[in-house]
Amino acid sequence: TAFDKGWWQVKLYFMIGLPGETDADVLGIVETIKWLQQECTKGKKHLAINVTVSNFTPKPHTPFQWHSVSTAAFEHKHEILRRAFKSQRLHQVKYNITPLGISAMEDFIGRGDRSICSVVRRAWELGATNDGWWYNMDEAYAKWNQAIEEEGLTWKYRQVENGEWDVLEKLGDANYRRQG
Repeated sequence: TAFDKGWWQVKLYFMIGLPGETDADVLGIVETIKWLQQECTKGKKHLAINVTVSNFTPKPHTPFQWHSVSTAAFEHKHEILRRAFKSQRLHQVKYNITPLGISAMEDFIGRGDRSICSVVRRAWELGATNDGWWYNMDEAYAKWNQAIEEEGLTWKYRQVENGEWDVLEKLGDANYRRQG
């Protein structure tokens, strides 16, 4: 394994909020990390792990494009993870859970069409840059929120219930929409 070859640190990425996910699935993230550290130990030295947990944001033209997860459900999953990481007392494990504001911005842009161009421009004019790097999450979110409001939209402006993405249905696959 990489550990046997001298690699003492890894970066792992996980995603929460997928359709059908249970609390046990979320706890499985911490269990996996604990198992990995137990397997990758030599004497007192063990694997250092950096973990990023992202929130699922549906993308168009995928079977999950109509799926959504409530803010409350994500907050619940985040709390489960925080408690589990704290209770396990894993050494040399750093974890980061993507803030909900970042996921809201990803979702807004990911479901967008030409109508959000003015929002993107306005957010940029307000100084929303490098938002993905989380320099100042609250400030970035406030700028995006202002740009969305100024352009007369809301965070839920595009509910995708009008079939805008039903390209495959138009080509003859009427069952595609029911896959999500």
